[in-house]
Amino acid sequence: MERKDNNLTQYPHLVLYRDVKPEIDKGLMEVDFLLGYQKTYFSAQGKLRSALARLEDPNYLEKIKKFGTPSMIEERNRALPYKDKIANLIEKIDVYETENNKLINALIEKGSVDEREFSVLFPYLKMLAEDNAAHDRIPHELVDFFCKEPSKTRRFNSCDLRIICNYLMLQIKAKGRYYFAYPYIADELVDLIAKADHLSGTNRAEMLVEAGDYYLTACQRSKAMECY
Repeated sequence: MERKDNNLTQYPHLVLYRDVKPEIDKGLMEVDFLLGYQKTYFSAQGKLRSALARLEDPNYLEKIKKFGTPSMIEERNRALPYKDKIANLIEKIDVYETENNKLINALIEKGSVDEREFSVLFPYLKMLAEDNAAHDRIPHELVDFFCKEPSKTRRFNSCDLRIICNYLMLQIKAKGRYYFAYPYIADELVDLIAKADHLSGTNRAEMLVEAGDYYLTACQRSKAMECY
């Protein structure tokens, strides 16, 4: 009897997921001198696009020789051997975003998410939470899926998973206007924190501050003060 591949039958969306994160991490380490403090993929990608544009501009070298500083010339000369690597990294980050959006769409269609699926998606959500320009990359459907009040269909199979999802959404809150439509998630987060005995004091405090900040944006000052 032919044995079915459990992974393929239960998680076809994960089997199809293309993980380019290791390649991106390795590449970013090689061009770290171009990035400064821009450490998320998308903020780094902005820096890389600028660097590539300078390398491809035939007049840029003459301009900086005439009007620039020695450090600008040095940076260009240092970046030149990495031109192909920079272009490849820009493309890989686009692939990373595309793959994660495909995964998000699959989970939304499925109607639920478990720990295995979330572990694949978590680095992407965490990066959005850390990126100041993330609002350009957060689809409304993603917000609905993670923030909407639970329906009869179970979205998460553990309390811990829901805490993490709400925490990430609260971190992302300032990156897009959609999050202000879900003030109830701060209530839920505070309630879950109170029940989560396994949380460290630091994590508990950080989450409460996030909830408090969210209450303030929702004009619920008294609740915010309780969190602080």
